[in-house]
Amino acid sequence: MTKGFPAVCGLLDPLADMDFSALNVNAYSGLIGMLSSPAVKEMMQTIWKITDMQAELGKKSAAFNKKLEEMGFPVTNGGMGLVPFDGYSDFYRGTLETMMDLYEHPEVIQRYIDRNIDHMLNSITEQAKHAPGKWVFMPLHKGMDTFLTDEQYKDYYWKHLQMIINHIINVGMVPFVYTEGPYNSRVKYLTEGPKGKVVYSFEEVDPVYAKEQLGDAACIQGVFPIYLLHYGTKRQVIDEAKRLIDILAPGGGYIFSTGAGYDQAKPENVEAMFETVKTYGKR
Repeated sequence: MTKGFPAVCGLLDPLADMDFSALNVNAYSGLIGMLSSPAVKEMMQTIWKITDMQAELGKKSAAFNKKLEEMGFPVTNGGMGLVPFDGYSDFYRGTLETMMDLYEHPEVIQRYIDRNIDHMLNSITEQAKHAPGKWVFMPLHKGMDTFLTDEQYKDYYWKHLQMIINHIINVGMVPFVYTEGPYNSRVKYLTEGPKGKVVYSFEEVDPVYAKEQLGDAACIQGVFPIYLLHYGTKRQVIDEAKRLIDILAPGGGYIFSTGAGYDQAKPENVEAMFETVKTYGKR
């Protein structure tokens, strides 16, 4: 309340001035006093506006999902999970500081992980009770080849990612794991996951190696490079789509998609990609 939230959100700066430890037997009046300061009042008024905006967005999102479902597209959204190491880096310390902490303060990282893993598992359990879909989305921000050594990945990352994957399955949901960045050196760990229960969506990986290691153990999604949609030719897009289908589709288990989102793509390239999948993908 007083350190984490103000550190990542300027709107919540007034929380940093609250001294909860100073509250005594008259805690009620003391708390009222802290919450009545001009800075907190201004903060709350802005939060109420945000709440109204979120409620309106929620209504529009629900209507859109209903329309998609009526058109025959299943709603997969089953919530979200996060590896504690990513939470530490994303919301508290930042990337550079986290990389230094691995060498200078590893005990702080471990303490954070130990405190937060149960919170994440409980959050997934609660989401599963109310989610419209079954797929729990997990973006892996710092698990890529370039941020952690193999030993660090094993100790600070994979151990807890595996716990979360198993828990998602235990509550009747499907782990949808999105591996951001290059992930070749981590595939060997992913093979330790439950067979036939996980979808791994790759931004960047050697498709031949991924198919060899995971083809009979999990669904593979993604891999198509978005830079081709932005800067490539129509011919290059078609050739790459065919190449990935040839490598990843045999035997089933491949869900074609781009490796990441795109918003600057050439329309003709996007159309060529979809047309190739619909035609060549039937072979």
